[in-house]
Amino acid sequence: MSEKFESKMANIIPHGFPDTEHKLVVDTLSVTYTQEQDNMSNEQQFIEISTHDGGGGTYLTIKTERWAFDDIDEFISLLNDFKKRM
Repeated sequence: MSEKFESKMANIIPHGFPDTEHKLVVDTLSVTYTQEQDNMSNEQQFIEISTHDGGGGTYLTIKTERWAFDDIDEFISLLNDFKKRM
C-alpha cells in the first residue's frame, strides 16, 4: 500500500457503532456490483453487499435476485473486494 493511500485511509471516519473514542462513525456501507446476463437470464445481474452495526458488532448482508458464477473464486474475489472497502 502506498504512503499516499495509507495517509488518506487514516483520515477515513471509522465504521461501527459510536463510542467515547469515535463519536462519528459510518453506520452502513453498501456496494452494488453488476454483471452481464447469463444464458439463463435476460437481464443484467446485481448483487448488493452491505454492512450494518446495531451495537453488537458489524455484520454483513447480501441481497440479490440472481447472481450466477462459474467458479467459486469469482465469488470469493467479489467478497475480497468488498472487504478492502470496509
